[in-house]
Amino acid sequence: MSLRENAWGILKNVERQLETSGAFLGCLRHAKKDFSRVRKLTLGTVIFLLLRMHGGTLDSELLEVRKSRGLRVTASAFVQARAKVKPQLLEKLFRAFNATMVHPATYRGYRLLIIDGSDFRLQDNPASRNVASYKNTKACCLLHCNALYDAENHVVLDAVLQPKSISNERTAAIEMMMRHTDEPFIVIMDAGYPSLLMLACADRIKNCHYIIRSGLNLRELRELPDAPCDLDMDFIIRKKGGVRITSDPDSQALVHRIGNTKSYPKDLEDPCRVHCRVVKIFLPDHKGGGKWEVLLTNLSREAFSATEIGLLYQRRWQIETAFRNLKFSLTAN
Repeated sequence: MSLRENAWGILKNVERQLETSGAFLGCLRHAKKDFSRVRKLTLGTVIFLLLRMHGGTLDSELLEVRKSRGLRVTASAFVQARAKVKPQLLEKLFRAFNATMVHPATYRGYRLLIIDGSDFRLQDNPASRNVASYKNTKACCLLHCNALYDAENHVVLDAVLQPKSISNERTAAIEMMMRHTDEPFIVIMDAGYPSLLMLACADRIKNCHYIIRSGLNLRELRELPDAPCDLDMDFIIRKKGGVRITSDPDSQALVHRIGNTKSYPKDLEDPCRVHCRVVKIFLPDHKGGGKWEVLLTNLSREAFSATEIGLLYQRRWQIETAFRNLKFSLTAN
């Protein structure tokens, strides 16, 4: 059985569970009336049609279904049926689908997760809250998808969708990590994510271990030589400014002020000490060159060598491939 056929089989089983359990009722516009009568266009058929669409026109998509599956559905009937379904139903189906994964593969006992975001262009609608500028062109509808990707099992475990104009990748990343604390995991992120506040929050999430490429413009990191190094560093963050914490004479850590105090969690002490392992390593690229990168992690040096940290970070490209495949399937920009 192909991966596509197996996925459809799982989806049909999940859909049947939702229908028989009544768990989907809160996701319908009129729970007591919608899809209560016996019709050819059932809730399961609507879900099936939604999930298999690739970004073509509605008429072309329904024509393709008619040819491949022998399913005759008019555009007007589908639009009326689709209007009965709230977007939350697809989220419920997404989480139910992932819940069917039994004994997922791990990396040395850790779930190996990758977080990144990508923009998806939607159908133009001037009244939409998703209208935003796009690559110096006229405004269009853009949705920013923040995804949590399982590198060992090749599935998207979680996602947070935000209008591009107000998207916040760090907030979305923390939200997704906090929903997956049942077992130890390693999360890999690129240079757009790290901040000292982000590291402090990640340290306080149960079972969370991170490998993040540093994009921090900090003196402590700028002064590292272009040579392999693996050392521990301490930073101190606080809402108010200052050069050093005078009440801690033994500390040589610089105090870094948080610019946006609204993002400072209420349960985080102020000032707050952030301890992390800093690994500087040369990472080759596909062109035969490469460059020195600084990776921040809270994985122990005894369990994970600097070389292994570098190899794990390079697996971040798996989520880029996943986004590319998704956009190709949806014919999305």
